[in-house]
Amino acid sequence: MTARPQHVLLLEDDPLMQRFVTYALEDFDLVLTCCSSVAQAMHALTLRSFNWILTDLMLPGESGLSFIEKISCMPEILGSAQIVALSAGIDPVMQDTLTKLGVIRQLLKPVSVKTLQELFETGADSVASDARTDGRARAIETYFAGQTVLYEKFAQQCRNQFGTDIIAADLAIKKKDCAAMHNLSHSLKSVLLLLGQSEAHHCAETLENLTKSPPFTQQTITAWQTLKSHLTQLTRDQPH
Repeated sequence: MTARPQHVLLLEDDPLMQRFVTYALEDFDLVLTCCSSVAQAMHALTLRSFNWILTDLMLPGESGLSFIEKISCMPEILGSAQIVALSAGIDPVMQDTLTKLGVIRQLLKPVSVKTLQELFETGADSVASDARTDGRARAIETYFAGQTVLYEKFAQQCRNQFGTDIIAADLAIKKKDCAAMHNLSHSLKSVLLLLGQSEAHHCAETLENLTKSPPFTQQTITAWQTLKSHLTQLTRDQPH
């Protein structure tokens, strides 16, 4: 039996970017619906179900964030669609907001053809963004004097340690121990910067700020879950 094509909704106001995504995905078995406004996207969602929703955050008029907030509260329209956010810059606060809204991946613009294609080849959870790859290269040059072998040796030690850190942090969360979480996130912040993991570094920085003093809030728990997902993925990464 022939598999049905995936249906993808792209909310992007720039016609050139719409064309870029179309070209990048033209060899995939999918149907791409391009919309230029939130109103158009909402209308498209009433006409059929989608497997994926890719949305820019900066749009004229109503924003992409507003669109995500709307559909996340409308399961009858969202269905089983996976949401991916596209943006030129996402700060830690926005990362937390998007994660809470069910966004499974945040891709930095300009996104490459390779990143878009990998999204549909292997699924959003295993996509390595261009920013992550570039961050590694910058880290090797900035902190390891261009010595890739030295970087990889350190990175492997970090991967081994992250598992222990996750266990310790989960225990601190259970005990609502702000001091322990603060110390751990402070250490991770520096380590992740050395590894060139900018998104994870910002997550650790956010967690550090949240745990400077009690009380222990739901925002702290959410921040840890976001950081934990980064650490878990890093423990699975293999040396380049």
